[in-house]
Amino acid sequence: DAEKWDKEICSIFYKVLMKPDPDEQKEAFEHFSKSLGLFIAHVEEGDGGFYESTSPTIVDYAIIPWILRIKVIKHFRPEFRIEDVIGQEAAAKLTAYSDRMAMLPAVKNTMWRDDNELYEVYERYAKGTATSQVGKAVASGGNAHD
Repeated sequence: DAEKWDKEICSIFYKVLMKPDPDEQKEAFEHFSKSLGLFIAHVEEGDGGFYESTSPTIVDYAIIPWILRIKVIKHFRPEFRIEDVIGQEAAAKLTAYSDRMAMLPAVKNTMWRDDNELYEVYERYAKGTATSQVGKAVASGGNAHD
């Protein structure tokens, strides 16, 4: 499941940032948001809810970096709102899940310290100038996992 969700969320995250055409960005964002909506439907309800479990799984740890990077999309593509695609209830559940995961020591201890540093890292993707393997794959029409 971790690989499936990673492809549906991580790869599409980069497309939202890198597609040069606003319509393609919007299409990628809708795919990204719908994937998040499907993912969050698998998260158990309540304060201890994780992916199909009441404790964190490998799927949670594989996906949380991309959920925490939603702020990057908000920064570079402020016109897109996840709640407009998946609805307020699912978006609120996603936020609660994200906050819960971010408090886990394994996640908290590996997070960036300053959002501006995070934005600097992703600016080259948002401008379409990234020359990393991921940048080249997405720029040529592929996926981050190609």
